[in-house]
Amino acid sequence: MKQYSGASVLMPAFSYTECTVPSFKVYYTLQEFNFQKVFFLHPDYLLRLSNYWKQKRLKFIRLSSGMMLVSAALELCESITLYGFWPYSFGLSEQPLSHHYYDDVQPKHNVHDMPSEFWTYARMHLEGVLKLHLGNC
Repeated sequence: MKQYSGASVLMPAFSYTECTVPSFKVYYTLQEFNFQKVFFLHPDYLLRLSNYWKQKRLKFIRLSSGMMLVSAALELCESITLYGFWPYSFGLSEQPLSHHYYDDVQPKHNVHDMPSEFWTYARMHLEGVLKLHLGNC
């Protein structure tokens, strides 16, 4: 983390119950070394965010962490380029893909509406709201 000294870290402490304890462990560790400022999304913000996207007709049990982060970035950043958002089990070259960059777990169906989220990003790309980068970086 020292390499990214000065960067802000957004922790999902209140996104899901199981995230609270690990998020605070990271927070206290980073504070001890004074590498980064750590921020948390307020639970009320997350509830309003979920309601907003449901009004936009996204169907999900839980908003994905990616959609939470993109939504926050839309409010905070002048420009956004998304890399690695792909809702399908196979990539453009038909290679198998996992749900997360850090494991081999396949997505649980009906928890997130990844195809709808992806097409929301694609629509925002066409409208010039953000840049959606597909393929290799």
